[in-house]
Amino acid sequence: FTYNSVISACATGEAWSHALQVLHDMDDVRVDRDAISYNSALSGCVYGGGWSQAVQLLHDMADCHVDRDTDTYQKSINVCDTDEQWVLALQLLREAVDSRQDMNIVLCSAALRTCWNSGQLQLASQLLAQMRGLCVDTSTFNSALAACFLCEEWPLALLLLREMADISVKRDGTTYFEAIGACAQGLQWR
Repeated sequence: FTYNSVISACATGEAWSHALQVLHDMDDVRVDRDAISYNSALSGCVYGGGWSQAVQLLHDMADCHVDRDTDTYQKSINVCDTDEQWVLALQLLREAVDSRQDMNIVLCSAALRTCWNSGQLQLASQLLAQMRGLCVDTSTFNSALAACFLCEEWPLALLLLREMADISVKRDGTTYFEAIGACAQGLQWR
């Protein structure tokens, strides 16, 4: 039995408060917490701890001199998505880059999704433009198109479809569903 396994199981099973309790109990038995411990607990914040608990865990990591890794930032940004905390998501992305973490597709996609889901389409478009040097994939574009659907931004949906073709990104059923949905929402079905 390891503490990290228990934290992960609790977080995955949506028992996030138990995951946090086990993390804090590690001090009582003098077991060092590491990035895996914190990352597992951060996963649980998606289910109920929320962004404020995630921020607290990030502060705890700094206080305990535990280095944040790419997984830490990705999980933290995912928590921001559930609570529409797009400003915090962008701050975390910037912090990840400043701390020399790879600005990879996973981190950028998480921040992009948070911006889209929070209705910050212009920021999301700017982030998508910055991601062009990375391996932008179908999933990334589908997230952007889903936001266009939700926000009735059919012109942007059409631009994204064109961009996918221009840079040879594979389009799938979800791609077309989201693009058609955005056009239908904007009454541009012809």
